[in-house]
Amino acid sequence: MDPGDYTVVPDTNPDYPEGFEALTGLEKEWRGRIQDRMESMILASEIAGRMASGIVIDDEMLQTQYRDTIDQYTRPESLDLQVIRVYDQDLAEDISKKLKSGWKFSRLAEIYSNIRGEGAAGNIFRRERGEFSVPFESKLMELKPGQITEVLTSQEGYFIYRVEKKYPATVLPFEEVKDRLREEYRSRAETRIFQEWLDGEIQTVNIRMGTPLPSPGGEL
Repeated sequence: MDPGDYTVVPDTNPDYPEGFEALTGLEKEWRGRIQDRMESMILASEIAGRMASGIVIDDEMLQTQYRDTIDQYTRPESLDLQVIRVYDQDLAEDISKKLKSGWKFSRLAEIYSNIRGEGAAGNIFRRERGEFSVPFESKLMELKPGQITEVLTSQEGYFIYRVEKKYPATVLPFEEVKDRLREEYRSRAETRIFQEWLDGEIQTVNIRMGTPLPSPGGEL
Protein backbone atom coordinates (compact mmCIF):
# COMPACT_ATOMS: atom_id res chain seq x y z
CA MET A 1 0.00 0.00 0.00
CA ASP A 2 1.43 3.38 -1.02
CA PRO A 3 1.27 5.94 1.80
CA GLY A 4 0.02 8.38 -0.79
CA ASP A 5 -3.18 6.36 -1.24
CA TYR A 6 -4.74 8.00 1.79
CA THR A 7 -4.46 10.95 4.09
CA VAL A 8 -5.96 11.52 7.52
CA VAL A 9 -8.45 14.38 7.48
CA PRO A 10 -10.70 15.84 10.18
CA ASP A 11 -13.83 13.76 10.67
CA THR A 12 -16.82 15.89 9.74
CA ASN A 13 -19.15 13.00 8.92
CA PRO A 14 -21.76 12.58 11.70
CA ASP A 15 -22.28 8.95 10.63
CA TYR A 16 -18.85 7.98 11.95
CA PRO A 17 -18.59 6.87 15.55
CA GLU A 18 -16.36 8.92 17.82
CA GLY A 19 -12.67 8.19 17.27
CA PHE A 20 -13.12 6.76 13.76
CA GLU A 21 -10.94 8.90 11.45
CA ALA A 22 -12.19 9.54 7.92
CA LEU A 23 -9.70 8.18 5.41
CA THR A 24 -9.83 9.53 1.87
CA GLY A 25 -9.51 7.02 -0.92
CA LEU A 26 -9.79 3.86 1.16
CA GLU A 27 -12.39 4.81 3.76
CA LYS A 28 -15.36 3.20 1.98
CA GLU A 29 -13.52 -0.06 1.47
CA TRP A 30 -12.25 -0.23 5.05
CA ARG A 31 -15.54 0.73 6.60
CA GLY A 32 -17.39 -1.71 4.33
CA ARG A 33 -15.13 -4.58 5.40
CA ILE A 34 -15.71 -3.80 9.06
CA GLN A 35 -19.47 -3.58 8.59
CA ASP A 36 -19.56 -6.82 6.60
CA ARG A 37 -17.59 -8.65 9.28
CA MET A 38 -19.79 -7.32 12.07
CA GLU A 39 -22.95 -8.20 10.17
CA SER A 40 -21.60 -11.71 9.50
CA MET A 41 -20.83 -12.22 13.18
CA ILE A 42 -24.31 -11.04 14.20
CA LEU A 43 -25.95 -13.24 11.58
CA ALA A 44 -23.91 -16.27 12.64
CA SER A 45 -24.90 -15.68 16.26
CA GLU A 46 -28.59 -15.43 15.33
CA ILE A 47 -28.44 -18.58 13.22
CA ALA A 48 -26.69 -20.50 16.00
CA GLY A 49 -29.27 -19.30 18.54
CA ARG A 50 -32.19 -20.38 16.38
CA MET A 51 -30.68 -23.76 15.59
CA ALA A 52 -30.07 -24.44 19.28
CA SER A 53 -33.44 -23.10 20.45
CA GLY A 54 -34.85 -26.60 20.85
CA ILE A 55 -32.12 -27.83 23.17
CA VAL A 56 -33.42 -29.13 26.48
CA ILE A 57 -31.01 -28.56 29.36
CA ASP A 58 -31.97 -30.42 32.51
CA ASP A 59 -30.44 -30.41 35.98
CA GLU A 60 -28.64 -33.71 35.43
CA MET A 61 -26.74 -32.24 32.48
CA LEU A 62 -25.86 -29.16 34.52
CA GLN A 63 -24.77 -31.25 37.49
CA THR A 64 -22.37 -33.16 35.23
CA GLN A 65 -20.97 -29.90 33.88
CA TYR A 66 -20.69 -28.57 37.43
CA ARG A 67 -18.64 -31.58 38.55
CA ASP A 68 -16.43 -31.46 35.44
CA THR A 69 -15.62 -27.76 35.91
CA ILE A 70 -15.71 -27.54 39.70
CA ASP A 71 -12.41 -25.60 39.77
CA GLN A 72 -14.16 -22.67 38.12
CA TYR A 73 -16.59 -22.47 41.04
CA THR A 74 -14.06 -22.84 43.83
CA ARG A 75 -12.93 -19.79 45.74
CA PRO A 76 -9.30 -20.27 46.82
CA GLU A 77 -8.23 -19.81 50.41
CA SER A 78 -7.68 -16.18 51.34
CA LEU A 79 -6.16 -13.99 54.04
CA ASP A 80 -7.04 -10.73 55.75
CA LEU A 81 -3.75 -8.89 56.10
CA GLN A 82 -1.94 -5.83 57.36
CA VAL A 83 1.26 -4.70 55.68
CA ILE A 84 4.18 -2.36 56.22
CA ARG A 85 6.44 -1.42 53.32
CA VAL A 86 9.59 0.69 53.47
CA TYR A 87 12.45 1.23 51.05
CA ASP A 88 15.31 1.02 53.55
CA GLN A 89 16.48 -2.40 54.73
CA ASP A 90 17.88 -1.18 58.05
CA LEU A 91 14.59 0.58 58.82
CA ALA A 92 12.66 -2.60 57.94
CA GLU A 93 14.83 -4.66 60.30
CA ASP A 94 14.34 -2.06 63.05
CA ILE A 95 10.54 -2.20 62.58
CA SER A 96 10.69 -6.00 62.77
CA LYS A 97 12.52 -5.78 66.09
CA LYS A 98 9.94 -3.32 67.44
CA LEU A 99 7.13 -5.72 66.49
CA LYS A 100 8.86 -8.57 68.32
CA SER A 101 9.21 -6.39 71.39
CA GLY A 102 5.48 -5.75 71.54
CA TRP A 103 4.77 -2.68 69.43
CA LYS A 104 1.36 -2.70 67.72
CA PHE A 105 1.48 -3.45 64.02
CA SER A 106 -1.12 -0.83 63.11
CA ARG A 107 0.78 1.89 64.98
CA LEU A 108 4.07 1.14 63.23
CA ALA A 109 2.25 0.99 59.89
CA GLU A 110 0.83 4.45 60.50
CA ILE A 111 4.28 5.82 61.28
CA TYR A 112 6.48 4.10 58.71
CA SER A 113 4.59 2.34 55.93
CA ASN A 114 4.66 4.03 52.51
CA ILE A 115 1.82 1.94 51.10
CA ARG A 116 -0.86 4.05 49.41
CA GLY A 117 -4.44 3.01 48.74
CA GLU A 118 -5.45 -0.48 49.82
CA GLY A 119 -3.53 -1.53 52.93
CA ALA A 120 -2.33 2.00 53.73
CA ALA A 121 -1.67 2.93 57.36
CA GLY A 122 -2.20 -0.63 58.54
CA ASN A 123 -5.75 -0.96 57.15
CA ILE A 124 -6.83 -4.58 56.72
CA PHE A 125 -7.23 -5.91 53.18
CA ARG A 126 -7.96 -9.33 51.68
CA ARG A 127 -6.03 -11.40 49.16
CA GLU A 128 -6.74 -14.83 47.66
CA ARG A 129 -4.18 -17.50 46.89
CA GLY A 130 -2.78 -16.65 43.48
CA GLU A 131 -2.98 -12.89 44.01
CA PHE A 132 0.24 -12.56 46.01
CA SER A 133 3.72 -11.90 44.71
CA VAL A 134 5.29 -15.27 44.00
CA PRO A 135 8.07 -15.02 46.64
CA PHE A 136 5.57 -14.12 49.37
CA GLU A 137 2.61 -16.44 48.83
CA SER A 138 3.91 -19.68 50.31
CA LYS A 139 5.26 -17.90 53.40
CA LEU A 140 2.04 -16.00 54.01
CA MET A 141 -0.17 -19.06 53.55
CA GLU A 142 1.81 -20.92 56.21
CA LEU A 143 1.03 -18.31 58.88
CA LYS A 144 -1.78 -18.46 61.40
CA PRO A 145 -3.92 -15.48 62.45
CA GLY A 146 -1.90 -13.09 64.59
CA GLN A 147 1.47 -14.17 63.21
CA ILE A 148 3.88 -11.75 61.54
CA THR A 149 6.40 -12.40 58.78
CA GLU A 150 10.08 -11.64 58.87
CA VAL A 151 11.21 -8.88 56.52
CA LEU A 152 10.35 -9.94 52.95
CA THR A 153 12.31 -8.42 50.09
CA SER A 154 11.25 -7.68 46.52
CA GLN A 155 12.04 -5.14 43.82
CA GLU A 156 9.29 -2.94 45.29
CA GLY A 157 10.86 -2.65 48.73
CA TYR A 158 10.93 -4.37 52.11
CA PHE A 159 7.66 -5.80 53.43
CA ILE A 160 6.34 -7.08 56.74
CA TYR A 161 2.89 -8.71 56.86
CA ARG A 162 0.57 -9.60 59.69
CA VAL A 163 -2.19 -12.18 59.17
CA GLU A 164 -5.46 -11.03 60.69
CA LYS A 165 -7.79 -13.83 59.53
CA LYS A 166 -7.53 -16.91 57.36
CA TYR A 167 -10.35 -18.31 55.20
CA PRO A 168 -10.35 -21.83 53.74
CA ALA A 169 -11.13 -22.58 50.12
CA THR A 170 -14.88 -22.82 49.47
CA VAL A 171 -16.92 -24.29 46.64
CA LEU A 172 -19.86 -22.25 45.36
CA PRO A 173 -23.08 -24.30 45.71
CA PHE A 174 -24.68 -25.71 42.57
CA GLU A 175 -27.86 -23.67 43.02
CA GLU A 176 -25.83 -20.46 43.21
CA VAL A 177 -24.16 -21.03 39.83
CA LYS A 178 -26.95 -22.92 38.09
CA ASP A 179 -27.95 -20.06 35.79
CA ARG A 180 -24.35 -19.45 34.79
CA LEU A 181 -23.91 -23.15 34.04
CA ARG A 182 -27.01 -23.10 31.87
CA GLU A 183 -25.76 -20.14 29.82
CA GLU A 184 -22.34 -21.71 29.35
CA TYR A 185 -23.90 -25.02 28.30
CA ARG A 186 -26.18 -23.31 25.79
CA SER A 187 -23.34 -21.20 24.38
CA ARG A 188 -21.17 -24.28 23.77
CA ALA A 189 -24.12 -26.12 22.23
CA GLU A 190 -24.83 -23.21 19.88
CA THR A 191 -21.20 -23.11 18.77
CA ARG A 192 -21.10 -26.88 18.18
CA ILE A 193 -24.38 -27.01 16.26
CA PHE A 194 -23.50 -24.01 14.11
CA GLN A 195 -20.07 -25.43 13.28
CA GLU A 196 -21.59 -28.77 12.28
CA TRP A 197 -24.07 -26.95 10.04
CA LEU A 198 -21.32 -24.77 8.53
CA ASP A 199 -19.11 -27.79 7.84
CA GLY A 200 -22.04 -29.43 6.04
CA GLU A 201 -22.65 -26.34 3.92
CA ILE A 202 -18.97 -26.16 2.96
CA GLN A 203 -19.03 -29.81 1.98
CA THR A 204 -22.12 -29.21 -0.16
CA VAL A 205 -20.42 -26.33 -1.96
CA ASN A 206 -17.35 -28.49 -2.56
CA ILE A 207 -19.49 -31.16 -4.21
CA ARG A 208 -21.52 -28.71 -6.31
CA MET A 209 -18.52 -26.72 -7.53
CA GLY A 210 -16.50 -29.84 -8.24
CA THR A 211 -13.46 -28.18 -6.71
CA PRO A 212 -12.26 -29.78 -3.50
CA LEU A 213 -11.68 -27.23 -0.75
CA PRO A 214 -9.73 -27.94 2.37
CA SER A 215 -11.87 -29.28 5.18
CA PRO A 216 -11.87 -27.25 8.40
CA GLY A 217 -8.55 -27.93 10.12
CA GLY A 218 -7.20 -29.80 7.12
CA GLU A 219 -4.09 -29.12 5.06
CA LEU A 220 -4.19 -26.87 2.02
